[in-house]
Amino acid sequence: VYWQRGDAFRYLHRYEEAIADYDSHLKSTSESPGSVLNSRGVAKRDSGDIKGALADYMLAAGADREWSGSLRNRADLLLQLGRLEEALHDCNLALNREPNKVGSLNLKAEILLKMDNAEQALSITEEAIKIDEKNVKAYKLAGLAEYRSTETGIGAANRESEEILKGLA
Repeated sequence: VYWQRGDAFRYLHRYEEAIADYDSHLKSTSESPGSVLNSRGVAKRDSGDIKGALADYMLAAGADREWSGSLRNRADLLLQLGRLEEALHDCNLALNREPNKVGSLNLKAEILLKMDNAEQALSITEEAIKIDEKNVKAYKLAGLAEYRSTETGIGAANRESEEILKGLA
């Protein structure tokens, strides 16, 4: 009951009450706490408690070693914070658990794009599209990655042309 009520409070943006209900649920049950810890992490993130959210996502990842959702949530939050190396690490851990999870593949592509690695991001989006050819986000990321990889090539060619022109002047 506490967990469902916590979700309802979170939906209503009543984060303190949601967190309190998640805590009550954790104290009242012996079932695996991974999903509840993840939900509590989401509530903490939404309330602005970033440090608490990151900690809960790690606890959730440790409690449920097969599900990748808490690691993906943590990686997404780290991406938003600009902590790209950590985000990529957690995203790779999520993909080790569930290699065909398109949401994790898309997140990895986003992280790689932020790291200016468009070629690798394009490769990851191609994997995602093979798994789910109707995934709109994968196509958007693929287009962006392709543009950025082409843009890099054009930029390099332009710099080379400028050097040649300087030599002719």
